[in-house]
Amino acid sequence: MKNNTFVNVIGCGYAGMECALFLASLGIKVHIFDGGEGYKCTCKHCNDSNKQTIIEQVYNKLLKKELSLLSSPLIKIEELLERQNFKGCKAGEIITLAKEKIKNNKNIEYFNISINELNPKEINIIASGANSDKGMYELLLKKYGSMKCVNYKNINPVLSNIDTSRLYLKDDNEYVLPLTYQEYIVFINKIVSAINSNLLKGNFKICEHTIEDLVCKSKDGLKNYALMPIYIEGVEKPYATLKLIKQGQNWQLCNIGSMFDELEQLEIYRSLPGFKNAKIEKKASHLDCVQIKPKYVINEFCQSQTEGNLFFAGSILGINGYEKCIASGHFVAREVFRYINNFDLIKFPQYSLINDVNNKILCKKSLKLNANTKEYDIMDSQQATKLNDLVEKLFEKTSNGLARFKEEYFYGKHF
Repeated sequence: MKNNTFVNVIGCGYAGMECALFLASLGIKVHIFDGGEGYKCTCKHCNDSNKQTIIEQVYNKLLKKELSLLSSPLIKIEELLERQNFKGCKAGEIITLAKEKIKNNKNIEYFNISINELNPKEINIIASGANSDKGMYELLLKKYGSMKCVNYKNINPVLSNIDTSRLYLKDDNEYVLPLTYQEYIVFINKIVSAINSNLLKGNFKICEHTIEDLVCKSKDGLKNYALMPIYIEGVEKPYATLKLIKQGQNWQLCNIGSMFDELEQLEIYRSLPGFKNAKIEKKASHLDCVQIKPKYVINEFCQSQTEGNLFFAGSILGINGYEKCIASGHFVAREVFRYINNFDLIKFPQYSLINDVNNKILCKKSLKLNANTKEYDIMDSQQATKLNDLVEKLFEKTSNGLARFKEEYFYGKHF
């Protein structure tokens, strides 16, 4: 049984406000709950935009064009800022202007309170983000247990100046470094040495799922989590494998969270093969961060597998970047509208990036843009106009399908 009178949106970040404003534009009454401490912009997106790879830049620009075609309220705000040549923190200004629209919308009631209980007869969208308060975390923990709901997030280190001769290409810009048993033990011993040094100093907290925590649990704790061995064609099966993602001229080490200071981290990383002269561009860190494990909690429509009236959107699903959070909110808002009206829930067109964001959330195979960028031979040093030209060419391939989807969405064919 469901109450179709209104929809509750818990969370007032990008995904939550996208849900609220889009549903309100369709005449749905929305109650939005903003119980957090407010959006705290560190200007990461603004400062790091010039460090994004070509693939990341193309992906985000193309995703925003798709959202614009589908009348995303938050992307419309961003487009307004661009037309006004806004020079400040665009990410933060989107939040500010969207919140003003929410408070002035006749179909939305805004509540500045935290939520730690849900009425199962009401339709609820949890978009409380990675900074969900203790009450929401305890609610999710009660619903799903600690295996499906976590409250940490590892911030992976980014290194430069490494020898790539030992690396193997796994998939697009993802690489792996195979380690023998002896190389793995050298790495482990460096971590153990850093742990002992810090424990002697006192006041050192070992946080869950950091490299120091995994090493403390067992000799193979790190191998079974962050350095899980994988098959590499033509190479004898390694004892452990480090995964890396290429970011321009730098390399991100995956699943390597740590509370060690920067010098200790550097000494640990330099014990890896080919890392003797490595430099840290961004050190590893660790945050208290609430996330659910989507593939165990939601279906392909971001709806709870056990409660039909409950949906999830945004960074609580483990996604990063305001573009992807807006896309997640837009996707969920459209599914909720159909759910309210007893229509079948439907997927977005297969080759759209909005559908791709959802596939990434569910750990399904995602779209690859590398072949397209290689086709146009776009290099990091070339101007933004060339990049925009590429985005326009790629958008031609998906825009017709999205336009047809938009027309048929309310009563037409089911994709």
